[in-house]
Amino acid sequence: MPTREVVVKAKRASVYDQLEHRARVVLLLATQEAQRGNHARIGTGHILLGLIREECGAAGRALKRLGCDLLK
Repeated sequence: MPTREVVVKAKRASVYDQLEHRARVVLLLATQEAQRGNHARIGTGHILLGLIREECGAAGRALKRLGCDLLK
């Protein structure tokens, strides 16, 4: 019988695997933003920056239309 830790890790992997390609890209970009700021965790701000950097998505386009960009 697998240990609880193995089961939890398997569940985490399956959640990530269920994400669409663009969502994975946004999480990757958010991770890069967190690393750039020497942060150990990804916060909502990092996800917003990832959304802005992912130029093909509706969320990123909407944020840019509202005046959000990486230089501010």
